[in-house]
Amino acid sequence: MPLSLDCKAFFGYSGENRRPIIYWMKGEKFVEELAGHIKESEVMILREHLGEKEVQLSLTFDAVDEADLANYTCYVENHIGRRSGSAILQKKGGPEENERVLLPEP
Repeated sequence: MPLSLDCKAFFGYSGENRRPIIYWMKGEKFVEELAGHIKESEVMILREHLGEKEVQLSLTFDAVDEADLANYTCYVENHIGRRSGSAILQKKGGPEENERVLLPEP
């Protein structure tokens, strides 16, 4: 089943004409360096008005495998600073939810 993670960022007018940087990482690796079924979209401009922009960068999985279970972080940078947001992909119903430990009664 396909899965998409969206990273949205808002950039206010700063007077600078430099383009902001936005990218995804899986752990310590850039997603664009990973081969396989994980794709990083092009940066889409959702809204633009008087020099302010709202942008989106999506990460799309054709299907989620065990090897995909990890921490994914979206970084957004410009000349003012850097911000990030993370999503953790984990297996639903981990062992703590599926197993019960029975203790003997005292």
